[in-house]
Order: sequence, then C-alpha cells, then structure tokens
Amino acid sequence: MKLPSAILNSFFPLFCINCEKIISEGWICESCYQSVRKDINFTDPHPSIQLLIVKFHYEGAIRRAIEIWKYYPSPKFGKLFLKSEIQKDWIDASLKGESYDCIVPIPPHRSHVRERGFDPIEQLSKFISNLTQIPIQKALKRTGIQKPQTQLNDYQRYQNVIGIFQSKQVVKKKIIVVDDVMTTGSTILEASETLIKNGAEKIAVMAVAAALSKLRWFKNG
Repeated sequence: MKLPSAILNSFFPLFCINCEKIISEGWICESCYQSVRKDINFTDPHPSIQLLIVKFHYEGAIRRAIEIWKYYPSPKFGKLFLKSEIQKDWIDASLKGESYDCIVPIPPHRSHVRERGFDPIEQLSKFISNLTQIPIQKALKRTGIQKPQTQLNDYQRYQNVIGIFQSKQVVKKKIIVVDDVMTTGSTILEASETLIKNGAEKIAVMAVAAALSKLRWFKNG
C-alpha cells in the first residue's frame, strides 16, 4: 500500500501528491496542476447566498489533497496546501471590492475534531482571517445528533442538516461563511439561512473545493 505523499514528504524529497513525481517545492507537479479546474465565482447562486467563491472543483488531485488534509489527517500538509493556493489577491478579487464584517466557520462535529486532533475549517478560517484581517465570529453551533454526511446519499444529506444549527443574534451584517468542501451544499445552505434568520443581511460563501454538479440549490446565471 502506498503511503500518502504528505507522509512521504516528512522523510524524503517532496513528491507530487497526484503522480508522486519528485518536485522541488509545493504539493503538486506543474504537469498535474495544469489539469486542475479552479477559480469558481458566481453572484447570486441562491436567494440566501449573494456570492459563491470556490478555489477548486472537487475532483482528481484536489480531492486527494483534501482527503490527506482531513482524513489522514495532516494539518502540516493543510498549512502547505493553503499557503500555496489561497492568496490575498485572489480573495480580494473574488470579493469584488466588497468589505465584510466577519468570517463565520461551519462548526465541526465534535467527534471529527477528536478523531483528527484538529479542525480543518478552523485552520482555513484562521488562514483567511490572517490574510484579510477580517475577524472570525463563531456565530453558529450544532444542535442535536447528526449522522456523518459522508455516509449518506444526496437526499439524505439534505434531510440530515435541517435544523442542525443555532445562532446567537448576529451583530455583524455582512458575513463570509467558510467551509472546506461543498458536495451537495446542504450544510452551507442551512448555515446561511440560519444566519439570515438571526440578522445577517449579506452572505458570501467561501470554500476550498466544491462539486458543482451535485449542489442541490446552485443556479448559474
């Protein structure tokens, strides 16, 4: 069984996470990176979401990178990956000159944090906050018991997140909601609608990757 490149890189020269060719820096070779689909930005993809900002399509090398970051898990690789791919210029351009009051991360399952020893969404949110100087507000909390989304089909994922978030009264009106990966988009939509019910006026969603073809609520144009 092959060790993930992120683990190999702790002991040997850097390897491309996709083809495992030796590279001088980063996480992926130039050839593999050329096949990665990136930079997704849509205005008003849903009545509750005014801006959708995603760095990558969730497929191929990106899916492998995120699996290593989240499921092996490897916060060290996450730091390398985020530093390489999430830049202030990209964020500023994606926000289209709009200023935002705070960043609200999607809260994790407690069991996931125990298993992994860290929270990838918190790591991502802190990284974005440090780049933009937009403060983090932990305005959401999970309620009740929720089955892991990875074990469910698309419809079950939608049903599984109904009513799972609670929010304090939102003082900040313009919010960036941050998630690591969007598959059906059910979690991010439930979070956004919860924030709107509690006073948010504008929601931008920012994620590392998304499976756009599977988003239940996504409309393009």
